[in-house]
Amino acid sequence: FWGMFQIGGFNWKKCGAESPVDFARRMSTSEKEQLELFVNFLKSNNLAKYLKAKNWAGFALRYNGPSYAKRGYHTRLAKAYSKYKKQSKK
Repeated sequence: FWGMFQIGGFNWKKCGAESPVDFARRMSTSEKEQLELFVNFLKSNNLAKYLKAKNWAGFALRYNGPSYAKRGYHTRLAKAYSKYKKQSKK
């Protein structure tokens, strides 16, 4: 699993990389590259709609797998969203 979004290398095609080597190179290049690969991953898996709807459980289920609730990924996403939304209003 690579980068700040912890994307499995086996998802290199879904991230828009040309090969596993290209994926690893880009993940190792910069945070900007990691973000671009993550956005490509979201698009190819149709996950952005869950984020736009603030459906944290729907997103976490599809991004983190069926154990998302046990690990609290959905509540952590909701909490982070709330925190940064409040900060942006200041």
